[in-house]
Amino acid sequence: MEIISRFALALTLACLMGCGQQSTESTTESAPVSTAPTKVIVYNWEEYIEPAVLDAFTNETGIVVDYQTFVSNDDLQALLDAGEPFADVVVPSAIPYGRQQVQRRQLRALPADLKMALPEFDANIARALKRADASGNFLVPYMWGTTGIGYNVDLVRAALGPDVALDSWKLLFDPEYTSKLKDCGIAIQAEKAEIIAAATIAYDVSAMDSPLTEYVLSRTLAPTLPDILYFSGSSRIIEDLATGKICIALAWSGDVQQAVDRAEEASTGQNIAYVLPKEGALIWVDTMAVPANAPNPDGAAKFIEFILRPQNLAQISNFVAYASPLPAADAFVDEEILSNPTIYPSASDRERLYSVPGTSERNRAARDKAFDELVGASDKWQPDAE
Repeated sequence: MEIISRFALALTLACLMGCGQQSTESTTESAPVSTAPTKVIVYNWEEYIEPAVLDAFTNETGIVVDYQTFVSNDDLQALLDAGEPFADVVVPSAIPYGRQQVQRRQLRALPADLKMALPEFDANIARALKRADASGNFLVPYMWGTTGIGYNVDLVRAALGPDVALDSWKLLFDPEYTSKLKDCGIAIQAEKAEIIAAATIAYDVSAMDSPLTEYVLSRTLAPTLPDILYFSGSSRIIEDLATGKICIALAWSGDVQQAVDRAEEASTGQNIAYVLPKEGALIWVDTMAVPANAPNPDGAAKFIEFILRPQNLAQISNFVAYASPLPAADAFVDEEILSNPTIYPSASDRERLYSVPGTSERNRAARDKAFDELVGASDKWQPDAE
């Protein structure tokens, strides 16, 4: 019926109806159904976000965050190597993993408008990040911290005596000490590259860039492996330190601080401390990046921009007890975080910090083989255990 009416009118008012019909069709075609993704998948470390910030992002953008976690950089790397889409935002450690992902073209370049909007980062962190991403196109800093020794002061003193110095990697890599600590529980963060780097510092820091992984492990980790309770992730180490189930751990600075806070909140009576060993310790920068095959890269860019707002990053820092790379966030970070040497090491302590060295694909394969044959095949390697 509508077609007949239009035809009749067209015979008498051709020009008028021609213009009117054109306007009607134009109006109809200008309102397509939106197909923009309403979800962004974030793949981050355990115990490493403030949930309220995720809720705030959803409230502002309407984009739901599908938040998933991993235990180690190797878990993340395996998914990137598999080549199937799995996340929009990932959080690799800059060295060596972020650099490796940039070199392998596994990451998507950040959009120009996001790069233009990035805040000014701490100069030292920015310089360190250049080692992983010289172009500045793929990685932005998220948090930074150190790897050292977390320990229960009373339990360790009871095992070793009152006069033994507690500031050495020997506590974890010398059987003279581990044989006395095994009964109160020794744990190691299940992060392969950092374990090897820490063992190398303990043995001889000048060998940090050498391919002698098998040799170093045979003189450090191999003799103490029988005394180690487990190698596992952040959640387990935090909980077991806080409750006294373990007495010492190779652990990340913020995880130990979370254990301290958890013990105080629960009144467990555990006296927990953190130390950067005198031989040297590790410093690292975790970054945010977008996988090359991310399902929702636009949503990823919005998420990264939101996280890097000073108040949001400070809120995360206050919650996870890790250092922010953003000076503008300091005004919103709790004073007890800013003044805590576990989280923000002193200038003299920073002089003893080393980055995990990069390595060639060939040396990396040899390193992984030596480690896996020693530790990975043992029942103590429990990265996914709760």
